[in-house]
Amino acid sequence: MYYIIANPNSGNKKGLDVLNEVTMHLNDLDKKYKIFLSEYEEHTIELTHTALAEGANLIIAIGGDGTFMEVATAVGDRDDVAIGFIPAGNGNDFAYSLNIPDDPIEALEGILLNEATELDYISVNKEVRCLNVCGTGLDTDVLLDYNNKPTKKKSDYVKSLLKVITHLHYYNLKINIDNLQTIEGEYMLVSLCNGKRFGAKINICEEADLEDSLMDLVIIKKIEKWKIPFLLLTFLRGKHLNKPWCTHIKCKNVTIENLDGTPLTINVDGQLFQSEKLVAEIQPCKLLCLNQNIYEDEEEYDDD
Repeated sequence: MYYIIANPNSGNKKGLDVLNEVTMHLNDLDKKYKIFLSEYEEHTIELTHTALAEGANLIIAIGGDGTFMEVATAVGDRDDVAIGFIPAGNGNDFAYSLNIPDDPIEALEGILLNEATELDYISVNKEVRCLNVCGTGLDTDVLLDYNNKPTKKKSDYVKSLLKVITHLHYYNLKINIDNLQTIEGEYMLVSLCNGKRFGAKINICEEADLEDSLMDLVIIKKIEKWKIPFLLLTFLRGKHLNKPWCTHIKCKNVTIENLDGTPLTINVDGQLFQSEKLVAEIQPCKLLCLNQNIYEDEEEYDDD
């Protein structure tokens, strides 16, 4: 029995179309399933708890990165529950890192193999599972603007990014890395990466790996304003890791807080939270994922 947790409104209501495709294919294969439809913010978490209480051990999540994060958070560290992910968002950034096809039926075929892979995730403040990318700074400001737009397309995200860059401000932060190093200063962006990209296909860290038991800390430092247009082009192309204004460190835990003592706005897989600090720790091989990597190499995967 597959328990389907779906967000029908994800990807400008793309989620409902994807759900219909998936259930039709399951019917053709005579597979048993039960559907839970998310209707409001964080409803996905409640629905997942309900499914688990009914004995679910095979869950199919349909939605965007936020939906996936909520399902995984609700499952917790149970080693008897596996999750299969079918992307139905706008960016589908986590799916890209996991090499899940955009086509719902191809993604479903990988799930139906019933082969589990143990993936890393990032624990955020010991409350939330980050599957893809979390952090603070520029990305949170962009999301605040993007979330107010009537549509949620990649072009809308880029428009919000350009707007925020035009009125850019920096964040005076204290960052502790692996309890060994503490740095302080003004930063544009601090991201902790389990996956490779965020913000609708922006390659924040192509070196990130979902199975290396490490997270990738990416820090964009304060730079002169006249350099910002060049930085933006480099950043959008994912060519920033070796630049002098960028710091990239592989690590296991990071704590971030504002030096002025005010709460942080934190981005976790596209969802925004308020907290006094961000405490992130990699959790190796704790996410039991139904194996959907049905291609032998990435050249056979087209994310367009």
